[in-house]
Order: sequence, then structure tokens, then C-alpha cells
Amino acid sequence: MRRAFVKLSLCIIFIPALVNAGDYTKIAKLGNASTVGISCILNDYMHYYGTGAIISSDGYILTSTTVVPPKAYDIWVYLTNHRKYKAVLVEYKLGAESALLKIDAKGLKAFPLAPGMPKIGQRAYTFGNSNNMVRNSWNASFSTGIISGLYMVQSTDIQSSYNGPAIETDAAVNPGQDGGPLINSYGQLCGIISLSYSVRRWQGVAVPINEIRNSLTHLKEKKVAFTEIPLIHKKEKSRGFSAFARGLKNSLVRLTIERKYPAEMLPRKSIESYLKTVADFETKTTDAKRKIVGRFYNRDEILATNQHLNRPPGIFTGFLISADGYILTSIFNLQTDTFWKHRKAAKQKLKYDSVDAYLKKNYKKNYSRIKNPVKKVSVRLWDNRLFTAKIIARHYPLGIALIKIEAKDLPFIEIDAKEAVLGASCAVIGITKHHKFTMNTGIISADSRDNGMRFQFDALANYGNSGGPLIDLNGNIIGICLNPMTPLPFMGRLLSVNELMHWQIAPNSGVSFSANALQLRNAIGKMKKGQNIHSYTEAFIGINPRLRKGRTKEVYISFVVEGSPAAIAGIHKGDILLSIDNKVIKSLKDVAHIVKNLKKGDRVEIDILRKGKQRYLLLNGKRIYINTDLQSFMKTLNANERITGKYIEVEDDHISITLRLR
Repeated sequence: MRRAFVKLSLCIIFIPALVNAGDYTKIAKLGNASTVGISCILNDYMHYYGTGAIISSDGYILTSTTVVPPKAYDIWVYLTNHRKYKAVLVEYKLGAESALLKIDAKGLKAFPLAPGMPKIGQRAYTFGNSNNMVRNSWNASFSTGIISGLYMVQSTDIQSSYNGPAIETDAAVNPGQDGGPLINSYGQLCGIISLSYSVRRWQGVAVPINEIRNSLTHLKEKKVAFTEIPLIHKKEKSRGFSAFARGLKNSLVRLTIERKYPAEMLPRKSIESYLKTVADFETKTTDAKRKIVGRFYNRDEILATNQHLNRPPGIFTGFLISADGYILTSIFNLQTDTFWKHRKAAKQKLKYDSVDAYLKKNYKKNYSRIKNPVKKVSVRLWDNRLFTAKIIARHYPLGIALIKIEAKDLPFIEIDAKEAVLGASCAVIGITKHHKFTMNTGIISADSRDNGMRFQFDALANYGNSGGPLIDLNGNIIGICLNPMTPLPFMGRLLSVNELMHWQIAPNSGVSFSANALQLRNAIGKMKKGQNIHSYTEAFIGINPRLRKGRTKEVYISFVVEGSPAAIAGIHKGDILLSIDNKVIKSLKDVAHIVKNLKKGDRVEIDILRKGKQRYLLLNGKRIYINTDLQSFMKTLNANERITGKYIEVEDDHISITLRLR
């Protein structure tokens, strides 16, 4: 059974490089023919639907127990050729979340089974009955990406029962795809999509086919005539990322971060346990039962979405940048979060039975917003040694934090002074509880953000890989994965639907940010001295430059800080920056590179262009455009000083201004 809201739903469809068009077409055709839609009934008020994978030409189909529960009846299978078959449940195993169905058919296209686990970085494909499209006479949904992780998962979804090894993918997983196939680069079925997921990763996962083969007797004893012969025989060419990631693994560290108020898991129930608490449920009409079930899932959607935006417990990522124990991570991992504290301590813990009442009223007024600071940071290395780390410094413009452990001769990562290139491939590397690496790939989608301090990429960023290194296809460290969400995580109370609608960026949105490697190298030296850096530069100019796009790109001043050196010198909002210190300005990156080298007390010459017809007073050689200019001019005068001036009109005024930084 599927809800309208699915936490695993991803909007990114990433087609890896080096895909042979012929191989791609073969897998697409087999996947569409061998993927089925499934529907069944558990009782008069609960109907299920999902996806299945044909594994033999005579009609054996693998799916999940979240699609076909043990007591389900009236099971129907829908093929993409518009045929419909009644199915029987041959065997199931709740521990492996797997079910084997049989339909009376012959000559079906079937997936070959993979003989083993795929590798991280290997191409992967998902097919599915997304939103019941197969049943509604459409083709199966189809997406491609990579195998992004191999780790142990403990079921978090209220419908999933699976705890065990999982295969993670960044190929799209949408509503209705549980029970569907995860296909490796050879066209073999390597897993069945599960509703389980990691609260640190929030990506689609599959139960490995080996786990299912060892759990279902019909497969274990080879009572089903499946094959392992691959559809694609050519060995997949390496994309490079995986090999580089494996080489970095021993330099990655597992961070455990203790805050004043520990991470919370919201109260959630399975539908079965909930219905046991509903008085006289079995005596109610079918319509009444369906309304109760509908309200249950609406409530759970809100709980699940709130949980998504709560920082989870567990392991987070950092990486060593020196042999003597300096570690870089994201400020996001060490940020002071928001904790909503109830004014009556006894009511702080939310109970499941009070969720409905909570959501009907505005309970925000009963809470005080307080800080939830970091109390302790623990670091576990690749060899399982455990250290307590000291927070050395934070660099807020770059979004990074530097911590230190007392150790020697450690493997470390050297940050390369490589610029982000728009459109270039990249991969963000994370770490899991058992020191297995994860990898999400994408491209550089914007080469400059925040005045050149950061850049944007579309690889999936989440709680698990925030703080991990970003690499290019040559293995160069080009950045670090920053905050996966905006605003920052919160805890202590539920956000209403209206509040949730205003959330800007959620984990795995495809809008991800990295600190610029060039800036990282310059910042680390100061941070090692314990300097927290709160602004873009120690030298304060007082302008906010922005890029105006059009036929001619211009860097203009969008804001001037009152009383700043720029304001005193006569720079105005709307002025176009031509040069700083005789260095031509063509981009925001140019501004950032120049300004970062300036120091307090420096005299700086700035050339600007003030477009349009300009009128001003020229007093003692100083242009007076607005009242602020006049006030600044008067502060420079001595008593009884003579003033000479004239009125000027000019078109497109080119002005050179000298100011002293502070």
C-alpha cells in the first residue's frame, strides 16, 4: 500500500557517462517488458499496489511484502503489454521483505539474477509501477543512476520490516516502486526496492537479491527456472570516481556529535498497531474504516516530513587534512541547532495520541525557541580508534569547521587548488557506521555562489555526506559538501503543513553547495591559529556586489552599508564595478579573489561606472550626489575652510574612488 507522500522520492535522473547507447536500449526494453504492476486486497478498507519483477519465462515474479502482505487476496499482475493475470502467493519471508508470486503464463521476458553484490559507482537502473502507471496502461517508469552505497539498514518506514544489508542507489525511486527491480550494469536483477531507508541518507535502497535467494526456499532450492546469464556481456568501463573514493577511505573519519538536547525520533506507529487502539473499529462501516485509515496516513506524512527535517542521530562525515590530526568538516555538522522547548517540561515529549490535537491548534505559542549547542565531538578512524576532538575554528562564509585530534602519522587528504568548472562531473564522498564509503555523483551546476566563496552542484547532499570531500574525475579534491538543507534542522515540536510548505531546500533536493577549494586552502592556515571567520574578509569595504546577466554581464553594487568605507567614499547602490586596485572586474569570482587579499588599513582604488544622466555638485573636487555624500564631505572640513564648487551634468559618469579599508 502506498501513500501520496514518499520519503524516498527523488527528482534527479542522472545518466552516467560512458553508457553505450545500444546497451542502454537493451536494458530499457528488457526492463519495461519484465516489470509488472501489482494490486491486491488485505481487507475491505486496505488495498495495496506496487511493482514486481519477472524472474522466469513461466511466470514467477519477485516483489515485496509491502506490496503483497502475507494475508492478501485477489492478487492481480499487470504487464506492460496490457495483459492482466490473477496471481498466487507462492512464498514470502518477512525478514527479507520478499514475496514470490506465480501467474499462469509462458514465454515471458525475465530478468536474469545477479550472482553477487554490485560495486559502488556501478551503473544502476530502476523500473517501476510509479503511481500505478503500468496498471493504467502505461509503460514502466525508468531511471538510471549509480550504486551510491552498500551498508546495513534498520527499517525506519512504518510499513517496512527489513533490517539488514542494503544496496543504495541515486536512480529515482518514486511512489509505487517498492517491490520493483534494481538492475546492475549487466542487466541483471541485483535487488528489490524496499520502503526501508537510512535516516542519515534518505535515499532509495533495495534488498540484495542474494538475501532474497537465501531466504526463499523456491529460489534457494532452484525450484524456479531463473538464469544468471547477463544481458550485457561487456565489462563496464570504470568512471574513475570509485577508485579514487576507495583511495580516500582511510582519510575519512566518522563523527559522532553530542548536543545539549539529543536527537529525537518522532512517535510513529504501524497501521496495524494503530487500528488496535481505535475503539470498536471492526464494527464500523467500510467508509468509516477507510476515513480512519486515511487520517492515519495523513498524520504519518506530517510526522515523516518533520522527521526528515530533524537532525538524526548517528555517524557524520569529516576528513583528515594533516598527518597530525586536523580534520575538516562542514559547519552544518557542528551548527548550533534550534530546540523548541515547551514551557511546561512535562509536555515536552510529543505523544502519538496527541498529534491530531497538536496539529489542529497553533501550539507554537507554548514553546520557547532556544539554542541547542554542540557539547562533544567524537572521532573514529578507519582502524576503529576513538578520539575526542577539539573544535579549533569555524569559517562561516565558507561553511566549514576545523577540528583536531591528538594523533600522529595519519593518512590525510590534500586539498587541490582547482577551480570548479561549470558542467564538469563531480562526486561527493561520505562515510557510514561501519566505515563503508558512499558516493553521489553529478555535475557542477553553478561555478560561483556567495561572491565566489562557494559553488553549486547537483549530486545528492544529505545528513550522511555533509562534510565529505568533493572530487573531480581526476581525483582532485575540489571542495567539501556543505549544508544539505535550508533553514537549519530543528527539534522539539511539530511544524504544521503551512510551515513545512515554506521550507526552502531539503536533503537530496539536487541543490547542493561546496566551499571553493581555492578559498579553502587560504582559510585553513588562519583557522589553525584558532581564528573564527565571520565575514568574507577581514578588511571591510561595505558593498554587496551582484552579477547582472544580459547581453553584457556587469558586476553591480546591490547594497552599500551605511557608514562603511564605501559609503564614506561615495559609492552608491547601482554603481557598476569596473576595477579594484587596477584589476579588471568581470565576475563575482574576480571580486572575491581580489578582496580576500586585502587587509585592514589598505588604501584601495575602485573604478566605477554610474550609468545614465548624472547631476551632482563638485565641492572641493568631491562629487556630491546625495545627502550621504554631503554628510561625509562635511566631516572632512576644518573650521572656516573655504569651499569652491560647481554644478555638473554628465552622461554615464566614470569615477575613480580611493578609500581606506577598516
